[in-house]
Amino acid sequence: MVAAERLTKLRRLLSQSLESSVPAAAWQIDREVRQLERGLRAGGRPEERHVNHVLRRAMDESFRVQAERLKEKRELVNSLGQVL
Repeated sequence: MVAAERLTKLRRLLSQSLESSVPAAAWQIDREVRQLERGLRAGGRPEERHVNHVLRRAMDESFRVQAERLKEKRELVNSLGQVL
């Protein structure tokens, strides 16, 4: 459980840097904490991986639809700009 020990040490450092008003250090440590937490959850259970896969596919579809709408709007604006 090296990662868990590192996480507790980083959280302690984060609180100390916030108390000492060192925002750059706090930001860097916070980023490390988030990456470490994400890594600890990454393995996960098979059910969580399946849910994440489904969610990722749904988000990809949502982004694709959003990109198509944006492309259509840009083409409309460009065509109106050419008319004027």
